[in-house]
Amino acid sequence: MRSVAWNGTLLASGSMDKTIKIWDTESCDCVETFSVPSRGVFSVVWNGAGTLAAPAFDTIKMFNFVERLTKPESAAGQDA
Repeated sequence: MRSVAWNGTLLASGSMDKTIKIWDTESCDCVETFSVPSRGVFSVVWNGAGTLAAPAFDTIKMFNFVERLTKPESAAGQDA
């Protein structure tokens, strides 16, 4: 792992294995994994709008997580 960034809800990690992983900090589960076609991810940075910037060796990838962050939680598994 080369870099981590936390936005209050999700943790993003970037690695030299060419992956970006998104972790739910409450459940500690990896909820997304992205592969980037480069020689590795040097850093990950959240902005205030829910977008993740991930500079890699030869490109910058942008991921928008606004819908994921604002989507209401499912009622499944909750007490009625």
